Amino acid sequence: MKCFLSLMAVCLAASLLDTGVRAADPASTPATRPAAALTPEQSADLLKGVRAKMETAKTVQGEFVQEKNLSMLKHTLIIKGHFAVERPRRLVWHVVEPVKYSIRVENEDVQFWDEDTNRVDSIHIGANHSFRAAFEQFQGWFLGNYATLEQSYDVTVQSVEPLVVSFQPKAGSPMAQMIKRVEVTFQADHLYLASLVIQEGGGDTTTIRFDNIQINKPVPDRAWEIPPQGK
Repeated sequence: MKCFLSLMAVCLAASLLDTGVRAADPASTPATRPAAALTPEQSADLLKGVRAKMETAKTVQGEFVQEKNLSMLKHTLIIKGHFAVERPRRLVWHVVEPVKYSIRVENEDVQFWDEDTNRVDSIHIGANHSFRAAFEQFQGWFLGNYATLEQSYDVTVQSVEPLVVSFQPKAGSPMAQMIKRVEVTFQADHLYLASLVIQEGGGDTTTIRFDNIQINKPVPDRAWEIPPQGK
């Protein structure tokens, strides 16, 4: 589970984006059409439609800015980088500021690299049940596989325009000890995420916003390299 928080928080990078972002306040999320107008069936249909839309994005690449608010230290850490997704098997997350490290997921293999050690470490997801469960949740948020999340989270559509969906860990679930809430805001076309906010159990909040998104364009071979080119 520690690997999962590392993946989610800063590659999800202390841990599935504009400079100086502040953690989103769910109560202040703009909504021209409130989700209260939706029945449960309409909410379910809406999420199915979003998943179908996201599945048409075979490749996604862009930049991110992540802001982590550390409650105990009263400090904000800002992390910048770029990422690429290739359905259904590959994802890479490169952090370039303030440190350099990368995470690449390909099928069931995960590779980690950081500039300090200049070493590539590998984990096979299939050999670790906890990591597999965490990775499935990661895929749920970043690839729209929300059916896998409903077993561990109460899923609620907060607003329709913009589309904001929150995930509250079910009472007694392992994730309830680490995460209080995850909130996902989608881009207007619903092809990919605009932002993701993770409220952790210890009081820290991580906000990730995505920018300069490119959909269904070839991902250069160099984007997948671990260590990255020009490190």
